[in-house]
Amino acid sequence: MLFTHDQKTVPTYAYERVMAGLPMPGVFIGDTYVPVQQAIEDIVLLVECSEEHEWEGQVRYLPLSGETLNSFFISPALYVSRVSPISSHER
Repeated sequence: MLFTHDQKTVPTYAYERVMAGLPMPGVFIGDTYVPVQQAIEDIVLLVECSEEHEWEGQVRYLPLSGETLNSFFISPALYVSRVSPISSHER
């Protein structure tokens, strides 16, 4: 698993690997405003209560609790469609 604060480049590269059918370990992206103690608790929970292979091909967002809980998984197809350039007929 990979833990990072890089919300701009890591998800893009992670989903490119998934869409290409390449292996991609689970990626967890932490919010830079999360208190350190909460981030540590979330990471410990993930490590103790799951196996690494359970997160393969997924990008998840931390913290695990609070308002972000309902939106911490974005499918590769949705992510790619969100970052794809707008075609001329959509303008």
